[in-house]
Amino acid sequence: MEANRPIGCFECREVMEKGVPLHLHGSNLVIDEALENELGWDIGNLDGQPFIAEDYVFGVNAYLRYGSSIFGWHGSVMLEQPPFSFKSAFRQRYRWIIGVLQGMEMMKRIPAFYQMPRKLRFQLTWGTRYRISTFALGLPAGAISVLYLLVQYGQFLLGHHMAPPLPLFLMFWMILAGFLWLNSIFIGVWYNISNILRLPLAEAIAEMGKVIAVAPVAGIMESSAAFWAVLQWIRGNRRVTWKPTPKTVAADKISITTRGAQ
Repeated sequence: MEANRPIGCFECREVMEKGVPLHLHGSNLVIDEALENELGWDIGNLDGQPFIAEDYVFGVNAYLRYGSSIFGWHGSVMLEQPPFSFKSAFRQRYRWIIGVLQGMEMMKRIPAFYQMPRKLRFQLTWGTRYRISTFALGLPAGAISVLYLLVQYGQFLLGHHMAPPLPLFLMFWMILAGFLWLNSIFIGVWYNISNILRLPLAEAIAEMGKVIAVAPVAGIMESSAAFWAVLQWIRGNRRVTWKPTPKTVAADKISITTRGAQ
């Protein structure tokens, strides 16, 4: 899952340089102390529930007050500790989506939002909704793709042709999209391994092969968190608690055990 993150960080840089906060990652934020003190981190709550994506909420508040000029690219080198287990990764992604949906709801309740041009309001809301939708739809799209490939593979082995093949243009498009996606995973895992783990070349190649091999399944599993978050939001189940991702293996095990007993 973490092989996706470097590409997301490149996108964060583009967002910061354009100055329109379609999304924000706290890991990529370096905040001027004077601005931090002026805006403050006492961001309140939404309908009695705490905000769980304080980075996005902070960025939206900064944008509504100061405009796009408040953003820029800092050029700092930052390291982040990813989750140690799938459960923690699932909760982290779930928190991302619910937190951004909270921030969008908050934004629509601020009078300054409606003083912006209609085109910009559309970009801020529907641009972010598009990102969330494509993330969440990775679950059904991935599951259907895997099922279709299994059916085609089974027909090939058995010599049967029960299901017709997809139209040629659609197959080419899926091949191109899959190739680009796998290459984004390759770039991400290369950055993770070469810049952080610093393994010998042979071990690095083997590790990259492992990551790329499980990437399709990992992508579906990651998208399941976004899908579940959107589903819960639509159903009106918006009760949340602020629990950051554990930063050590021991803390992760305690977190899983504690929540599993609840």
